[in-house]
Amino acid sequence: MKVGDIMIPIHEVPSVPVEATLTDVARLLREARCREPDRYPCRAVLVVDSNGRIVGKIGHLSFLRAVSQATPSASGRAVASQAPATHSSFLEQTLAECCECAGRVEARSAMVPDTICIEDTDSIPAAIEVMVHHGTLSVFVRRGGTLVGLLRLADVFEAIAQRLGQEVTAPSA
Repeated sequence: MKVGDIMIPIHEVPSVPVEATLTDVARLLREARCREPDRYPCRAVLVVDSNGRIVGKIGHLSFLRAVSQATPSASGRAVASQAPATHSSFLEQTLAECCECAGRVEARSAMVPDTICIEDTDSIPAAIEVMVHHGTLSVFVRRGGTLVGLLRLADVFEAIAQRLGQEVTAPSA
């Protein structure tokens, strides 16, 4: 089994223009989750430039990192210093600020560039090594120099789990 056998084709991954806001990204991720209930939900959105070229992706972690950096009072130390009676209202205020900031942060400043790539002919163990080394939940897949897909950790897990299930249920000779 190769990466190309389990990747998500690039045209099936939602995309936003570089000037879209994180509010737009959140909406697309929620829509993708509801669209395909039998499949692991898409946890990344592609970011495209004005020519339609893919320049990066925004996943849950990069989304939260960008919102956190844009939110003035999103500091763990500030939460820890609050008295228990005001702790809840502080968290609600911070969440409201995070949501407000998401509408001001553009995709271009939150995206992870398309520099971490593997080939569609790479083995699954090679893909796992790249994902673990870079600490990412998905990597771009190329065929030659062209982006053709996105390999997600969930897809790798599912392929392994299916194989393990076949081995467990296979009759012994």
